[in-house]
Amino acid sequence: MEVAYVHFLDEAHGRLGGKLRVGSPISTTSRIEVSVTAEGKTETLVAVEKDNDGRTATVVIGPKDAGAVRSYTLKLGAEGWTISNVQDLDG
Repeated sequence: MEVAYVHFLDEAHGRLGGKLRVGSPISTTSRIEVSVTAEGKTETLVAVEKDNDGRTATVVIGPKDAGAVRSYTLKLGAEGWTISNVQDLDG
């Protein structure tokens, strides 16, 4: 799940020209919740592991109050978990 979470934040950081502040995440085995501030607006971002069979996993990410905006499919390989597919969602 952390692979998708970090990818999402790195991408947002790049799109915003580095103007993204991220608070300390609250994490469980299947969920990460963090406060992010961009362009003067603060939101709670949530990453949730929807399924994981030990070889593939699906993680959805989005604002807590708006729903998922992106879905990641992850695969476990020799180098650890990697992103195999990214899908934008309606939120």
